[in-house]
Amino acid sequence: MNKSYCPLPFNEIYSSNQGDYNLCCRAVKGHISTKFKTKEITPFKFFLSNEMNEIREKMLNGETIPLCIRCYGHEESVGYSTRTKLITDKLKEAEAQDVVDPLPTEVGKIALKLRMYGNYCNLSCVMCNPHNSTTKANELKTSGLGDIFWQGTGTYGGNTYKQWEETKKDILDHIHLIDKFHLTGGEPLLLPKHWELLMEIPNDISKNINLHYDTNFTSLNYKNYSIDDLIDKFKHVTFSVSCDHYKDKLGFIRYPIDVESFENNLMEGHKNVSQISCTVFMLNVNELVGIKKYYRENFNIIVDTPSIVQKPSMLNVRHLPDIVKENLIEKYKNQNNCPFVTELYKDRSEDLFQKGLSYIKGLAEFRKMNVSKLWPEYFS
Repeated sequence: MNKSYCPLPFNEIYSSNQGDYNLCCRAVKGHISTKFKTKEITPFKFFLSNEMNEIREKMLNGETIPLCIRCYGHEESVGYSTRTKLITDKLKEAEAQDVVDPLPTEVGKIALKLRMYGNYCNLSCVMCNPHNSTTKANELKTSGLGDIFWQGTGTYGGNTYKQWEETKKDILDHIHLIDKFHLTGGEPLLLPKHWELLMEIPNDISKNINLHYDTNFTSLNYKNYSIDDLIDKFKHVTFSVSCDHYKDKLGFIRYPIDVESFENNLMEGHKNVSQISCTVFMLNVNELVGIKKYYRENFNIIVDTPSIVQKPSMLNVRHLPDIVKENLIEKYKNQNNCPFVTELYKDRSEDLFQKGLSYIKGLAEFRKMNVSKLWPEYFS
């Protein structure tokens, strides 16, 4: 019944791709992200700070947390949010495993979700933030589309060697408190610092730690390492595979992905793939049912839609034509836990919609790909 409580501030340390800590990836900017920077403070000093203890106490008392307004807004609009889904999932899991107290009310075992291993990525996804991908940043610069895509954001250059060493020591010093690493990037499987950290964890401790990756799954090997090394070393390894379409449309959205190689990796690593995570935006929102069916029937993998493109706003589904949004609301009205539906009820901007189309056409011309053939409803 508590309208404020969320498990994440009790059991997950999160840092953003812009070099600050926060409650989670959905929390808005505020006093936490302003004060706590990854270049200035190590993860556990942030997590065990007075400010975080105060937030946890307020949550237990049912007090509203201003940083959590996105989840509150979704709950008010459609009756659910990431916060409520996390609670529901934990309760269901606890019931299945006969766990008495599934929801943490104090700091205990912790999941570490940090974005300080680097931002190298081998793909330039249409909707990706250049903070998360060196390839996307380079494509925007080379194509001249940077200004239309991203304005007034600045850049985050990552941590220095000294800062990284301090962070690594802090993590290894508190390794007994960690039961899960949530690894993201960039493309984490291609980031050397992440391999360096994981391989320094003693084997007797790593056997008690779960690894979970957000990965594009385009490569299962890095130099002398492979995912088999991870599977052998850690308690359990799962992959949430970022993938937003299939076949030629996937090839455009996640350029320059080798679709055949990607699908071979899905088959090879199938046992450890927990889900395909599909980011919803204007180029795939019409076809989510077909995307789910494709991966279920061909790979026996479920597709979830936990993420929505908020920035750049020009790719957000809220700016689609009203008649399209009305049809989508009708189409998905019986789907549970679809946060993107909330966006469809918001006011649109024709200027932003046209700006989004212009950006996608510009990318297609730069990549020498025929976007009119892929999405004739937008570009015929």
